[in-house]
Amino acid sequence: LHDIGKIPLNAVLPSDYLQAIAYSRSKNIPLHEVETKMFELNHSDLGYRIAELWKLSKNLKNTIRFHHNLHSLDSTDQKLVATIALANNVTNRATIGFSGNSCPDNNEEEIFNITGLTWRDVDRAESNAEETIKKAEVFLKIS
Repeated sequence: LHDIGKIPLNAVLPSDYLQAIAYSRSKNIPLHEVETKMFELNHSDLGYRIAELWKLSKNLKNTIRFHHNLHSLDSTDQKLVATIALANNVTNRATIGFSGNSCPDNNEEEIFNITGLTWRDVDRAESNAEETIKKAEVFLKIS
């Protein structure tokens, strides 16, 4: 849900949103920064508005709103939001799926300070995920 705001941006402004993605990639600028520059709001802002309408819990709303802006969040949800931000960065850099953002934030130091995690923890989690995927492939007979 952290990127839910990308769906209406792409649905309402498809050609403009593709331009934003292309500009982000070509200039190596995080997509949320390009969105703000082009649309005067970004997917986090829009996603937060959706979360408000859907009456989602405070921690989900904070995750959607602040996953690119951790320093603006001063609450008990900071560790959760930082963990989601880290997962977002790792999956974007590893090109797992495609969220439109090929230039994730460079905020791992801030994330690690908040969460107490290290790159070693990330490597271990990736290894565990790879093992789980392999087991699932065998179980589901996916190649």
